[in-house]
Amino acid sequence: MLNRTPPGVDTHINLACSGATAKHVFRATDGGQGFKGESPQADRLRGVAQQYNVKAVVLSIGADDFGVPGFLDECKGVTTSCYNQQDAVSRDRVEFTKTMVSRAIDNIREAMAAAGYGASGYKLIVRGYASPLPPLSEFESNRQGRGCDFNAHDADWFSKTLFPRLNTALWQTAYYKGAQFLDVSGAMRGHELCNRDTVPVKAETFQQVESLEWVNKLYSGTPDAGRKSESYYPNFEGAAALQQCVSKAYAGTGHQKCRSNGPHATGVTVEPLLAASSGSEYMQSGDTLSGSQCKYSPNGKIRMCMLTNGVLAVQTGSNFSTTLWDTHETLMTGLATKFHEGHLWVESVNGNIVWTNQGPGNPGAYLKVENDGRAIVYNVFGFPLWATTYPPGYVPPPPPN
Repeated sequence: MLNRTPPGVDTHINLACSGATAKHVFRATDGGQGFKGESPQADRLRGVAQQYNVKAVVLSIGADDFGVPGFLDECKGVTTSCYNQQDAVSRDRVEFTKTMVSRAIDNIREAMAAAGYGASGYKLIVRGYASPLPPLSEFESNRQGRGCDFNAHDADWFSKTLFPRLNTALWQTAYYKGAQFLDVSGAMRGHELCNRDTVPVKAETFQQVESLEWVNKLYSGTPDAGRKSESYYPNFEGAAALQQCVSKAYAGTGHQKCRSNGPHATGVTVEPLLAASSGSEYMQSGDTLSGSQCKYSPNGKIRMCMLTNGVLAVQTGSNFSTTLWDTHETLMTGLATKFHEGHLWVESVNGNIVWTNQGPGNPGAYLKVENDGRAIVYNVFGFPLWATTYPPGYVPPPPPN
Protein backbone atom coordinates (compact mmCIF):
# COMPACT_ATOMS: atom_id res chain seq x y z
CA MET A 1 0.00 0.00 0.00
CA LEU A 2 1.40 3.34 -1.04
CA ASN A 3 1.57 6.32 1.28
CA ARG A 4 -1.03 8.31 -0.62
CA THR A 5 -4.25 9.56 0.94
CA PRO A 6 -7.34 11.16 -0.60
CA PRO A 7 -8.42 14.70 0.31
CA GLY A 8 -9.86 14.93 3.81
CA VAL A 9 -7.91 11.90 5.04
CA ASP A 10 -4.80 12.32 7.17
CA THR A 11 -3.39 8.82 6.97
CA HIS A 12 -4.11 5.28 5.98
CA ILE A 13 -3.41 2.06 7.84
CA ASN A 14 -2.85 -1.20 6.01
CA LEU A 15 -4.22 -4.29 7.78
CA ALA A 16 -4.13 -6.46 4.66
CA CYS A 17 -1.73 -9.29 3.91
CA SER A 18 -0.91 -10.89 0.58
CA GLY A 19 -2.39 -14.38 0.34
CA ALA A 20 -5.04 -13.84 3.01
CA THR A 21 -8.48 -15.36 2.61
CA ALA A 22 -11.78 -14.24 4.11
CA LYS A 23 -11.25 -16.32 7.25
CA HIS A 24 -8.27 -14.11 8.05
CA VAL A 25 -10.65 -11.12 8.07
CA PHE A 26 -13.26 -12.68 10.38
CA ARG A 27 -13.15 -11.81 14.08
CA ALA A 28 -11.71 -14.54 16.26
CA THR A 29 -15.13 -14.98 17.89
CA ASP A 30 -16.56 -15.82 14.44
CA GLY A 31 -13.89 -18.38 13.61
CA GLY A 32 -11.35 -15.91 12.27
CA GLN A 33 -7.74 -17.01 12.07
CA GLY A 34 -4.46 -15.18 12.33
CA PHE A 35 -2.15 -15.06 9.33
CA LYS A 36 1.61 -14.60 9.05
CA GLY A 37 1.93 -13.70 12.71
CA GLU A 38 -0.96 -11.22 12.73
CA SER A 39 -4.29 -11.57 14.53
CA PRO A 40 -7.55 -11.56 12.49
CA GLN A 41 -7.95 -8.34 10.53
CA ALA A 42 -11.40 -7.40 11.86
CA ASP A 43 -10.09 -7.62 15.42
CA ARG A 44 -7.22 -5.30 14.55
CA LEU A 45 -9.65 -3.01 12.73
CA ARG A 46 -11.62 -2.55 15.93
CA GLY A 47 -8.50 -1.33 17.71
CA VAL A 48 -7.66 1.07 14.87
CA ALA A 49 -11.22 2.39 14.82
CA GLN A 50 -11.07 3.09 18.55
CA GLN A 51 -7.81 5.01 18.18
CA TYR A 52 -8.62 6.95 14.97
CA ASN A 53 -11.63 8.59 13.36
CA VAL A 54 -12.03 6.10 10.52
CA LYS A 55 -13.56 7.56 7.35
CA ALA A 56 -13.47 4.50 5.14
CA VAL A 57 -12.69 0.80 5.22
CA VAL A 58 -11.52 -0.69 1.91
CA LEU A 59 -11.92 -4.46 1.61
CA SER A 60 -10.09 -6.38 -1.11
CA ILE A 61 -10.75 -10.04 -0.47
CA GLY A 62 -12.00 -13.04 -2.40
CA ALA A 63 -9.33 -13.84 -5.00
CA ASP A 64 -7.68 -16.46 -2.82
CA ASP A 65 -11.04 -17.88 -1.70
CA PHE A 66 -11.98 -18.11 -5.39
CA GLY A 67 -8.68 -19.87 -6.14
CA VAL A 68 -6.97 -17.39 -8.47
CA PRO A 69 -3.41 -18.36 -7.38
CA GLY A 70 -4.22 -22.01 -8.05
CA PHE A 71 -5.61 -21.25 -11.50
CA LEU A 72 -2.46 -19.30 -12.36
CA ASP A 73 -0.27 -22.16 -11.15
CA GLU A 74 -2.27 -24.77 -13.07
CA CYS A 75 -2.13 -22.80 -16.31
CA LYS A 76 1.42 -21.49 -16.38
CA GLY A 77 3.97 -23.37 -18.45
CA VAL A 78 1.48 -25.63 -20.23
CA THR A 79 1.78 -26.19 -23.98
CA THR A 80 -1.94 -26.75 -24.50
CA SER A 81 -4.63 -24.55 -23.01
CA CYS A 82 -5.94 -25.45 -19.57
CA TYR A 83 -9.00 -23.24 -19.34
CA ASN A 84 -11.42 -25.97 -20.44
CA GLN A 85 -10.56 -27.97 -17.32
CA GLN A 86 -10.33 -25.00 -14.97
CA ASP A 87 -13.48 -23.21 -16.07
CA ALA A 88 -15.79 -25.70 -14.37
CA VAL A 89 -13.69 -25.54 -11.20
CA SER A 90 -14.03 -21.76 -11.12
CA ARG A 91 -17.81 -21.99 -11.56
CA ASP A 92 -17.99 -24.26 -8.55
CA ARG A 93 -16.11 -21.67 -6.43
CA VAL A 94 -18.53 -18.77 -7.01
CA GLU A 95 -21.10 -19.42 -4.29
CA PHE A 96 -18.43 -20.29 -1.72
CA THR A 97 -16.61 -17.04 -2.50
CA LYS A 98 -19.80 -15.00 -2.18
CA THR A 99 -20.56 -16.61 1.19
CA MET A 100 -17.09 -15.95 2.56
CA VAL A 101 -16.96 -12.33 1.37
CA SER A 102 -20.43 -11.71 2.78
CA ARG A 103 -19.24 -12.95 6.18
CA ALA A 104 -16.16 -10.72 5.92
CA ILE A 105 -18.39 -7.69 5.32
CA ASP A 106 -20.53 -8.64 8.32
CA ASN A 107 -17.45 -8.98 10.51
CA ILE A 108 -16.13 -5.58 9.47
CA ARG A 109 -19.43 -3.97 10.32
CA GLU A 110 -19.56 -5.74 13.66
CA ALA A 111 -16.02 -4.62 14.48
CA MET A 112 -16.86 -1.03 13.58
CA ALA A 113 -20.07 -1.16 15.62
CA ALA A 114 -18.12 -2.49 18.61
CA ALA A 115 -15.81 0.51 18.24
CA GLY A 116 -18.79 2.86 18.44
CA TYR A 117 -19.51 3.59 14.76
CA GLY A 118 -22.96 3.74 13.24
CA ALA A 119 -23.60 2.24 9.81
CA SER A 120 -23.47 5.69 8.17
CA GLY A 121 -20.39 6.83 10.08
CA TYR A 122 -17.88 5.51 7.52
CA LYS A 123 -17.67 4.19 3.98
CA LEU A 124 -17.26 0.47 3.37
CA ILE A 125 -15.75 0.00 -0.09
CA VAL A 126 -15.39 -3.49 -1.57
CA ARG A 127 -12.70 -3.41 -4.25
CA GLY A 128 -12.65 -5.90 -7.10
CA TYR A 129 -9.68 -7.25 -9.05
CA ALA A 130 -7.89 -6.65 -12.35
CA SER A 131 -6.61 -9.47 -14.52
CA PRO A 132 -2.79 -9.55 -14.62
CA LEU A 133 -2.95 -10.84 -18.21
CA PRO A 134 -4.34 -9.14 -21.33
CA PRO A 135 -6.91 -10.51 -23.77
CA LEU A 136 -5.75 -12.59 -26.73
CA SER A 137 -5.80 -9.63 -29.13
CA GLU A 138 -3.25 -7.76 -26.99
CA PHE A 139 -1.07 -10.67 -25.82
CA GLU A 140 2.56 -10.35 -26.88
CA SER A 141 3.54 -13.24 -29.18
CA ASN A 142 7.26 -12.97 -28.33
CA ARG A 143 7.12 -13.60 -24.58
CA GLN A 144 10.56 -15.17 -24.10
CA GLY A 145 11.98 -14.07 -20.75
CA ARG A 146 9.06 -11.80 -19.87
CA GLY A 147 7.80 -13.99 -17.02
CA CYS A 148 4.36 -14.78 -18.41
CA ASP A 149 4.61 -18.35 -19.60
CA PHE A 150 0.94 -18.79 -20.50
CA ASN A 151 -0.94 -20.12 -23.47
CA ALA A 152 -2.51 -17.15 -25.29
CA HIS A 153 -6.00 -18.66 -25.07
CA ASP A 154 -5.60 -19.15 -21.32
CA ALA A 155 -4.59 -15.50 -20.97
CA ASP A 156 -7.77 -14.62 -22.86
CA TRP A 157 -9.79 -16.77 -20.44
CA PHE A 158 -8.27 -15.03 -17.43
CA SER A 159 -9.03 -11.63 -18.91
CA LYS A 160 -12.49 -12.22 -20.37
CA THR A 161 -13.99 -14.97 -18.19
CA LEU A 162 -12.24 -15.80 -14.92
CA PHE A 163 -11.78 -12.30 -13.53
CA PRO A 164 -15.21 -11.10 -14.73
CA ARG A 165 -16.69 -14.15 -12.96
CA LEU A 166 -14.86 -13.27 -9.74
CA ASN A 167 -15.77 -9.59 -9.97
CA THR A 168 -19.41 -10.46 -10.63
CA ALA A 169 -19.49 -12.50 -7.41
CA LEU A 170 -17.91 -9.63 -5.44
CA TRP A 171 -20.22 -7.03 -7.02
CA GLN A 172 -23.37 -9.01 -6.26
CA THR A 173 -22.23 -9.57 -2.69
CA ALA A 174 -21.34 -5.92 -2.09
CA TYR A 175 -24.58 -4.71 -3.69
CA TYR A 176 -26.88 -6.91 -1.65
CA LYS A 177 -24.92 -6.22 1.55
CA GLY A 178 -25.26 -2.48 1.03
CA ALA A 179 -21.53 -1.80 0.58
CA GLN A 180 -20.01 0.51 -2.03
CA PHE A 181 -18.33 -1.41 -4.85
CA LEU A 182 -15.23 -0.29 -6.74
CA ASP A 183 -14.71 -2.12 -10.03
CA VAL A 184 -11.02 -2.06 -10.98
CA SER A 185 -11.24 -4.65 -13.76
CA GLY A 186 -10.06 -2.01 -16.24
CA ALA A 187 -7.40 -0.43 -14.03
CA MET A 188 -4.49 -2.35 -15.62
CA ARG A 189 -5.80 -2.33 -19.20
CA GLY A 190 -3.02 -1.59 -21.64
CA HIS A 191 -0.40 -2.27 -18.97
CA GLU A 192 -0.93 -5.96 -18.15
CA LEU A 193 1.90 -8.45 -18.04
CA CYS A 194 3.03 -9.20 -21.60
CA ASN A 195 0.66 -6.73 -23.16
CA ARG A 196 2.10 -6.06 -26.60
CA ASP A 197 1.91 -2.29 -25.99
CA THR A 198 4.19 -2.43 -22.93
CA VAL A 199 7.78 -3.10 -22.02
CA PRO A 200 8.99 -4.98 -18.92
CA VAL A 201 10.23 -3.03 -15.93
CA LYS A 202 14.03 -3.08 -15.64
CA ALA A 203 15.63 -2.30 -12.29
CA GLU A 204 17.85 0.76 -12.07
CA THR A 205 17.03 1.76 -15.64
CA PHE A 206 15.26 4.96 -16.69
CA GLN A 207 12.06 4.07 -18.52
CA GLN A 208 9.00 5.97 -19.69
CA VAL A 209 6.31 5.18 -17.11
CA GLU A 210 3.49 5.27 -19.65
CA SER A 211 5.04 2.32 -21.54
CA LEU A 212 5.63 0.02 -18.56
CA GLU A 213 3.91 -3.13 -17.40
CA TRP A 214 2.02 -2.47 -14.16
CA VAL A 215 2.11 -6.13 -13.08
CA ASN A 216 4.95 -8.23 -11.63
CA LYS A 217 6.28 -11.07 -13.73
CA LEU A 218 6.64 -14.63 -12.43
CA TYR A 219 9.54 -14.73 -9.95
CA SER A 220 10.53 -18.35 -10.45
CA GLY A 221 14.31 -18.16 -10.10
CA THR A 222 14.54 -16.94 -6.52
CA PRO A 223 14.59 -18.88 -3.24
CA ASP A 224 12.81 -15.93 -1.58
CA ALA A 225 9.28 -17.19 -0.88
CA GLY A 226 8.07 -13.67 -0.23
CA ARG A 227 9.33 -12.53 -3.60
CA LYS A 228 7.70 -15.47 -5.33
CA SER A 229 4.38 -14.63 -3.67
CA GLU A 230 4.47 -11.21 -5.37
CA SER A 231 4.27 -12.82 -8.82
CA TYR A 232 1.37 -11.47 -10.91
CA TYR A 233 0.55 -8.80 -8.30
CA PRO A 234 0.53 -5.11 -9.27
CA ASN A 235 4.04 -3.64 -9.18
CA PHE A 236 4.82 -0.13 -7.94
CA GLU A 237 3.12 1.58 -10.88
CA GLY A 238 0.16 -0.79 -10.72
CA ALA A 239 -0.24 -0.22 -6.99
CA ALA A 240 -0.09 3.54 -7.62
CA ALA A 241 -2.90 3.21 -10.16
CA LEU A 242 -5.05 1.21 -7.73
CA GLN A 243 -4.41 3.77 -5.02
CA GLN A 244 -5.65 6.49 -7.36
CA CYS A 245 -8.75 4.38 -7.99
CA VAL A 246 -9.47 4.13 -4.27
CA SER A 247 -8.83 7.82 -3.63
CA LYS A 248 -11.16 8.91 -6.42
CA ALA A 249 -13.83 6.41 -5.41
CA TYR A 250 -13.67 7.65 -1.82
CA ALA A 251 -14.23 11.20 -3.05
CA GLY A 252 -17.26 10.09 -5.08
CA THR A 253 -20.55 8.49 -4.16
CA GLY A 254 -22.20 5.22 -5.09
CA HIS A 255 -20.71 2.32 -6.98
CA GLN A 256 -17.72 3.27 -9.15
CA LYS A 257 -15.56 1.80 -11.89
CA CYS A 258 -11.92 2.67 -12.45
CA ARG A 259 -10.04 2.23 -15.70
CA SER A 260 -6.57 3.09 -16.84
CA ASN A 261 -6.16 5.88 -19.35
CA GLY A 262 -4.95 3.26 -21.78
CA PRO A 263 -1.62 2.09 -23.21
CA HIS A 264 1.12 4.67 -23.57
CA ALA A 265 -0.57 6.76 -20.87
CA THR A 266 -0.53 7.19 -17.11
CA GLY A 267 -3.27 7.75 -14.57
CA VAL A 268 -6.80 6.41 -14.18
CA THR A 269 -10.36 7.59 -14.67
CA VAL A 270 -13.18 6.85 -12.22
CA GLU A 271 -16.84 7.06 -13.20
CA PRO A 272 -20.21 5.65 -12.03
CA LEU A 273 -20.53 1.89 -12.44
CA LEU A 274 -24.27 1.91 -13.10
CA ALA A 275 -24.41 4.58 -15.81
CA ALA A 276 -27.26 3.52 -18.10
CA SER A 277 -26.38 2.60 -21.69
CA SER A 278 -28.35 4.72 -24.12
CA GLY A 279 -29.66 3.63 -27.50
CA SER A 280 -32.60 1.85 -29.07
CA GLU A 281 -30.84 -1.52 -28.75
CA TYR A 282 -30.89 -1.61 -24.93
CA MET A 283 -33.29 -2.68 -22.18
CA GLN A 284 -32.43 -1.55 -18.65
CA SER A 285 -33.95 -2.64 -15.34
CA GLY A 286 -37.52 -1.39 -15.17
CA ASP A 287 -38.02 -1.24 -18.95
CA THR A 288 -41.14 -2.71 -20.55
CA LEU A 289 -42.11 -3.64 -24.11
CA SER A 290 -45.81 -3.76 -25.02
CA GLY A 291 -48.15 -2.93 -27.88
CA SER A 292 -45.73 -3.76 -30.75
CA GLN A 293 -42.84 -1.90 -29.14
CA CYS A 294 -39.38 -3.00 -30.29
CA LYS A 295 -35.67 -2.70 -29.62
CA TYR A 296 -33.39 -2.48 -32.67
CA SER A 297 -29.79 -3.56 -33.22
CA PRO A 298 -27.23 -0.81 -33.90
CA ASN A 299 -27.28 -1.58 -37.65
CA GLY A 300 -31.11 -1.57 -37.70
CA LYS A 301 -31.33 -5.05 -39.27
CA ILE A 302 -32.40 -7.00 -36.18
CA ARG A 303 -35.28 -6.22 -33.85
CA MET A 304 -36.79 -7.71 -30.70
CA CYS A 305 -40.50 -6.96 -30.40
CA MET A 306 -43.48 -7.66 -28.20
CA LEU A 307 -45.92 -8.66 -30.96
CA THR A 308 -49.66 -8.08 -30.84
CA ASN A 309 -50.24 -11.85 -30.82
CA GLY A 310 -48.58 -12.07 -27.39
CA VAL A 311 -45.21 -13.42 -28.56
CA LEU A 312 -41.79 -11.90 -27.84
CA ALA A 313 -39.70 -12.35 -30.99
CA VAL A 314 -36.32 -11.57 -32.52
CA GLN A 315 -36.70 -10.87 -36.24
CA THR A 316 -34.70 -9.93 -39.34
CA GLY A 317 -34.99 -9.86 -43.13
CA SER A 318 -37.17 -7.87 -45.47
CA ASN A 319 -39.82 -6.10 -43.38
CA PHE A 320 -38.52 -8.24 -40.49
CA SER A 321 -40.42 -11.21 -41.87
CA THR A 322 -37.88 -13.80 -40.71
CA THR A 323 -38.15 -14.95 -37.09
CA LEU A 324 -34.84 -15.95 -35.52
CA TRP A 325 -36.22 -16.71 -32.06
CA ASP A 326 -39.51 -16.36 -30.21
CA THR A 327 -41.54 -17.36 -27.17
CA HIS A 328 -44.08 -19.24 -29.26
CA GLU A 329 -45.59 -20.81 -26.14
CA THR A 330 -46.98 -17.40 -25.12
CA LEU A 331 -49.18 -17.04 -28.23
CA MET A 332 -52.23 -14.89 -27.44
CA THR A 333 -51.44 -14.83 -23.72
CA GLY A 334 -48.52 -12.40 -23.48
CA LEU A 335 -49.27 -8.75 -22.82
CA ALA A 336 -45.91 -7.16 -21.94
CA THR A 337 -42.22 -8.02 -21.73
CA LYS A 338 -40.39 -6.75 -18.66
CA PHE A 339 -36.75 -6.64 -17.61
CA HIS A 340 -35.13 -6.33 -14.19
CA GLU A 341 -31.57 -7.15 -13.07
CA GLY A 342 -30.98 -9.68 -15.84
CA HIS A 343 -34.43 -11.25 -15.55
CA LEU A 344 -36.49 -11.08 -18.77
CA TRP A 345 -40.08 -12.24 -18.67
CA VAL A 346 -43.45 -12.05 -20.46
CA GLU A 347 -46.54 -11.25 -18.41
CA SER A 348 -50.13 -12.08 -19.26
CA VAL A 349 -53.02 -9.65 -18.92
CA ASN A 350 -53.68 -10.86 -15.37
CA GLY A 351 -50.02 -10.47 -14.32
CA ASN A 352 -48.98 -14.11 -14.52
CA ILE A 353 -45.52 -14.92 -15.88
CA VAL A 354 -46.03 -17.00 -19.03
CA TRP A 355 -42.37 -17.11 -20.12
CA THR A 356 -39.05 -16.29 -18.44
CA ASN A 357 -35.34 -16.59 -19.18
CA GLN A 358 -34.84 -17.73 -15.57
CA GLY A 359 -32.24 -14.97 -15.23
CA PRO A 360 -30.76 -14.62 -11.74
CA GLY A 361 -30.56 -11.31 -9.92
CA ASN A 362 -27.72 -9.30 -11.45
CA PRO A 363 -27.87 -5.63 -10.46
CA GLY A 364 -26.74 -3.42 -13.30
CA ALA A 365 -27.42 -6.08 -15.95
CA TYR A 366 -28.81 -4.94 -19.30
CA LEU A 367 -30.14 -6.49 -22.50
CA LYS A 368 -28.76 -5.55 -25.92
CA VAL A 369 -30.05 -6.50 -29.36
CA GLU A 370 -26.89 -7.33 -31.29
CA ASN A 371 -26.10 -7.09 -35.00
CA ASP A 372 -25.42 -10.85 -35.10
CA GLY A 373 -29.12 -11.66 -34.62
CA ARG A 374 -29.27 -12.29 -30.90
CA ALA A 375 -30.65 -10.50 -27.88
CA ILE A 376 -28.04 -10.88 -25.13
CA VAL A 377 -28.24 -10.12 -21.42
CA TYR A 378 -24.93 -8.81 -20.06
CA ASN A 379 -23.92 -8.13 -16.50
CA VAL A 380 -22.53 -4.79 -15.39
CA PHE A 381 -19.02 -5.80 -16.58
CA GLY A 382 -20.19 -6.77 -20.07
CA PHE A 383 -20.04 -10.52 -19.29
CA PRO A 384 -22.82 -12.41 -21.18
CA LEU A 385 -25.39 -14.09 -18.92
CA TRP A 386 -28.05 -15.27 -21.36
CA ALA A 387 -28.82 -15.05 -25.07
CA THR A 388 -31.49 -15.98 -27.56
CA THR A 389 -30.59 -18.77 -29.97
CA TYR A 390 -30.46 -19.07 -33.75
CA PRO A 391 -32.82 -21.24 -35.81
CA PRO A 392 -31.29 -24.33 -37.51
CA GLY A 393 -29.31 -23.38 -40.60
CA TYR A 394 -29.07 -19.67 -39.83
CA VAL A 395 -25.61 -18.23 -40.42
CA PRO A 396 -25.02 -14.95 -38.54
CA PRO A 397 -23.41 -12.12 -40.48
CA PRO A 398 -19.65 -11.73 -40.02
CA PRO A 399 -18.51 -8.99 -37.66
CA PRO A 400 -17.31 -5.77 -39.33
CA ASN A 401 -13.60 -5.51 -40.10
